[in-house]
Amino acid sequence: MPSKTKYLHVVVLIVSVVAVFWRALDGEILIWDDRQLLLTDPHLQSLTLDNFCGLWSGVHDMLYTPTIGSVWFLNGLIFGQWNSTALHATNLVFHSLNAVLVYFLLRELVPKGTDKNGWIPLLCALVFAVHPTRVEPTVWIAGIKEILATAAGLEALLCYLHSRDGSRGWLAYRMTSIVLMFVSLAAKPSFVIFPLCLFILEWRPGTKLDQLAKRISPYLILAAIFTWVAVDSQAPHQLLYVPAWWGKLLVAIDSIGFYLMKTIVPFAVGPDYGRMPALVLSSWEVWAPMVAVAIVFTIGVLLTRKRDYLRAYLLFCVSLAPVLGFIPFYFQQTSTVADRYLYFPSIWLSLLLALVIAARGEKPRFQRAIMATLGIFVAIFAVKSAIATPEWRDDKTFFTFMLRENPRSFTAINRLADMESEAGRFQNALDLYIASREIAPWQPYPWLNTAYVQWQLGRRDDSIATLKALLAKYPGYAPAEENLKRLMAPPSP
Repeated sequence: MPSKTKYLHVVVLIVSVVAVFWRALDGEILIWDDRQLLLTDPHLQSLTLDNFCGLWSGVHDMLYTPTIGSVWFLNGLIFGQWNSTALHATNLVFHSLNAVLVYFLLRELVPKGTDKNGWIPLLCALVFAVHPTRVEPTVWIAGIKEILATAAGLEALLCYLHSRDGSRGWLAYRMTSIVLMFVSLAAKPSFVIFPLCLFILEWRPGTKLDQLAKRISPYLILAAIFTWVAVDSQAPHQLLYVPAWWGKLLVAIDSIGFYLMKTIVPFAVGPDYGRMPALVLSSWEVWAPMVAVAIVFTIGVLLTRKRDYLRAYLLFCVSLAPVLGFIPFYFQQTSTVADRYLYFPSIWLSLLLALVIAARGEKPRFQRAIMATLGIFVAIFAVKSAIATPEWRDDKTFFTFMLRENPRSFTAINRLADMESEAGRFQNALDLYIASREIAPWQPYPWLNTAYVQWQLGRRDDSIATLKALLAKYPGYAPAEENLKRLMAPPSP
């Protein structure tokens, strides 16, 4: 392929990303994790050298992610602290970079001679770049974790691939790859799956395992260190429901099927899918459709008997492994699945798609028809993503959007109720808190907040009754006991 064509493709990718997501620049710093991560890290409150060093010497919010803190720290130095436009622009820049890196990765992994003009890598990279499930990590400030970890991980992978042939400069590529993997792990510890991805990419029948193990051993050591740090930093999970091993397996298969379905039919994407383990396992009608999708897709890949297809699909599943629920994680109290968790794994689905199209090279007309159809889907995905982007611009719009996409979103209803309460519209807040109690009766917070707004409305007896009902469900619950004690205390003389 001529160099000019290659650079033209890079420009097309960058322009496409900016054209789809530019309205993210108008977004605010959301209460949905953004403020917690930015405003509660003591090392980001004052931009000093000591605080910058502190980002690398300890954990925050039970995670060791100094790469993220460093990017935000430098962002504040250059553009001013808490500049929301600059923070969103940072996400946009790194997502554009990832689209370009995916393009070059596909050029590296798709068999040569199957696409003279390079359209296959371009189209499949565009699928990754503008897919509606990219909206969450790209336009949400906290989504930088996925984007930055993926950027460093992709660069590490490309450097590793360039170091394999032992040609001049291979050692510099390999050392750079190891450093970039460290940066990736320091952005998102779940990238400990990177060495396994390398193994899957490298292994072929007849591969000498001792030599392969030697090549990936530095990555394994880094992954082991970051795994130890992550486990040591985590507090015991506080999930109200943790399924047995068979339930975890079913939730994992359900999640894989869900992600496959969202990739193929992404017409109802949102920040809260509400697929908690308890909900998924509550009825076969919930899990059966997604499990069926996962099984049918897996069988379809196996029936092709093509190792490259199986390799790409294995990479997809392995990349999802840390967030499939085998090890419980905090967000599972809202949902096991989320669009941001699909960000890096979706690269391997783009690879699978590219391999399928490339395999049709002996039938040029058919191949061109597939690419033309894919181009139509890319356009549809881009429009869908562009429409969804402004829904993340502020808290009110965001949680209204969340509730519209998932009418049973406890988080959305509770946050909207909080806003109504803060605005002094206590009757509206009360109605919403009661609705959130019906959706998630095991959650104590809406009961406490119900009691508060009842008191604000002058309904002291109702407030006392609500707190007593909460204590009947959770005996000894300290916030309820304290509030009840204050309400029951005789008035001051």
